[in-house]
Amino acid sequence: MNIDRAVLAFAGVMILLSLALAYLHSPYWLLLTAFAGLNMLQASVTGFCPAAMIFTPSVKGISHNPAEYTDPADLVMGADILLQVMLSLSQGDVV
Repeated sequence: MNIDRAVLAFAGVMILLSLALAYLHSPYWLLLTAFAGLNMLQASVTGFCPAAMIFTPSVKGISHNPAEYTDPADLVMGADILLQVMLSLSQGDVV
């Protein structure tokens, strides 16, 4: 899966998740749908998508918590991906 497809998949998941949460809990979750839609629209115009992030797995899925831990090998892989993207962008390539 390339980054374009991963971003589209992520946006699709966010839209479906926000629709389910709006139905089950609160219509305010539709703001997440609006955010995803605006982000995709902006990316279609500028060719840049700020939602295209590099995710590294945390042990036991714990994140944003003092107990969060990511294996150094996974951090190296994430840093390498970032390096390759930056090198590609510096050469004028579209990622």
